[in-house]
Amino acid sequence: MNRLLLIILVLSSQFSFAGNDSAATKTGKWTTKYCAARILGMSPNKVISFGYDYEFAQTLKSSDIGSYDKKAQPSIVETTKFKRVSGLRFTAKIPILNKPKIIWQVGLNYWKSNYGEGSYHLLKYYFNSSPPALGPHLGIKDLKSIGINTSIYKPLNEKHFVIFQTSADLNGDYKFSNIQSLHYLKYSAIALFGRRPSDYKQWAVGFGRTYGAGQSSILPLVIFNYTAPNKKWGTEITLPARAWYRRAINKNSLLRAGYELEGASYHLNFMSTSTSNYELRRGELRTKIEYQCKLYKAFWLSAQTGYCKILNYKVDDLGTGKDFTRNITGKHDYAMINKLSDFMFFNLSINFVSL
Repeated sequence: MNRLLLIILVLSSQFSFAGNDSAATKTGKWTTKYCAARILGMSPNKVISFGYDYEFAQTLKSSDIGSYDKKAQPSIVETTKFKRVSGLRFTAKIPILNKPKIIWQVGLNYWKSNYGEGSYHLLKYYFNSSPPALGPHLGIKDLKSIGINTSIYKPLNEKHFVIFQTSADLNGDYKFSNIQSLHYLKYSAIALFGRRPSDYKQWAVGFGRTYGAGQSSILPLVIFNYTAPNKKWGTEITLPARAWYRRAINKNSLLRAGYELEGASYHLNFMSTSTSNYELRRGELRTKIEYQCKLYKAFWLSAQTGYCKILNYKVDDLGTGKDFTRNITGKHDYAMINKLSDFMFFNLSINFVSL
């Protein structure tokens, strides 16, 4: 059963929908229009994407195991330097229904981060035992994230629509030969209500429970997609997750500049015990410049570069209980304070797209 679920998981996507322009269906004698999921001029929708992410040198400073509030400044017990961090990224979107009345798709993703030499020695600390025993390390050779989500876009009429999305992700330092328990799946969900006043503008508001910055949070969400009447520029915004300014070069190439929040909560199997379940809360703010161009028919190249600001790289101890939502006012203490340096990165991907 676990193997079957793993196959499904390996095969969540970024929030977006494929779809045609407004279409009409007949109900008796009346013709009703339904607003499309995408506006004109948006960047190509990546249906299948194979990418490679490369992060330049980083330094990790780590405290001992303890109990620290978010303002604590504990002593650094180990400093680790990485020459690089790199890994493959894969996303896919599988349409289940694609009709004027409803669009339903399933998204799948795989994301791996390989740490450089010395990654087996990120942290060394001692438990308060007698005699002291060498504790486990934070992290091992790599971190993985695999997941699946399902998204529903439901137009209500020619101007209004609702969106629902749920996802499940399995994040950790596991190996495929020893997959971690599905008990550690991380669940997210969003719900939005929106309006599409024209073929060049679309907005929506709602709420979501996500792990976008590395830890469980319940946040308001805002979407604003816009294309100028001359189709030369526009915006693709989903706050707080991402914001892009788009500039068309020609019909087969474009530039985008903006930011994206990336992150996940990783279960640290190698570090956890029967009474402590440690989670690495990884959150990043990546400012980016991206160039996209057509290679051949529906195949496009995407090249990104930019600077990553680390928002969170701390560790929580869930004990034997369930995950918790910290939000801004949360009072849960961290089990370990880590400070990872900011870094430059680049990302290259080949994408099968729909326009």
